[in-house]
Amino acid sequence: MSTIVKVQLTVSTSGMAVSEKRYGLTQTIQSIKENAYTHFAVPADRARLELYDDRGVKVESDMEDSRPLGYYQCRDDFRIHVVDLQPPAQQENYTDVSQVEKFEISEEEWLRRGDNMRAFKQKMQEQQRAEMAAAGIAPPAEITDESYQEAAAGIHVGDRCMCAPGTGWGRCATWASSGPSSRGTGSGRV
Repeated sequence: MSTIVKVQLTVSTSGMAVSEKRYGLTQTIQSIKENAYTHFAVPADRARLELYDDRGVKVESDMEDSRPLGYYQCRDDFRIHVVDLQPPAQQENYTDVSQVEKFEISEEEWLRRGDNMRAFKQKMQEQQRAEMAAAGIAPPAEITDESYQEAAAGIHVGDRCMCAPGTGWGRCATWASSGPSSRGTGSGRV
């Protein structure tokens, strides 16, 4: 028989649970209460532990602090339920997010900060342009709605084209229409 058991921890004040926790059978109930405090914030002196078997049947309703876990014949897949004995007014509610004040910042303040994703992206683009200029490579032109006008002017209905070129399994097709797409930005459909 193993000297370590795998149990589930639950608490009476919320639906929080620790699905798998391992304890030694020689570990005292007091030390288990102290460990449960790190998960549920229920002080050891204000907690009562109940033991349930793997079928959900209560084995013990008040485990004594000085006894080892093995005294209660605990096995794998049993559940230790932490009952909070504090009055409800003193219980802290960690799951109620309605009491959390939401942090809000204006767009101007956000842009002034240097530690946001937009600033990082802009810094990286500037760095990339500087590296390209140092290497003698012309930076790519900015893409606008008019960028594709020249290429689109050379496409006519009935022209043959390759779908997904360069992937090794492209398909040949015939260009069916030209002009703005009804699905957003695009120059036509195949």
